Amino acid sequence: MTYGARLVSLEPDRSGRPGDIVLGYESLAGSRPIPKAILAPSVGRYGNRIAHAGFTLDGKEYHLPANDGTNTFMANQSFDKLVWHGRAIPNGVELTL
Repeated sequence: MTYGARLVSLEPDRSGRPGDIVLGYESLAGSRPIPKAILAPSVGRYGNRIAHAGFTLDGKEYHLPANDGTNTFMANQSFDKLVWHGRAIPNGVELTL
């Protein structure tokens, strides 16, 4: 689904058995009435907390805004509330903002 880049179906499971293993709704109409339930959206650039508002990747240091004491908690932008652009690709879909 392009709203929130939500995963609405995943078949087959990782063992190749048929059956949808995603908890959520198949349409936008069904996905919005429960305000505290966020089912299967894209979480943004990162999820959870990043200690000391920074990290090192491949030898390069990255600094983030501290918004939870000295830590960074979630992304400032809620990607789950944005409408993404979807494009079919072989064996899947590509979602971009």
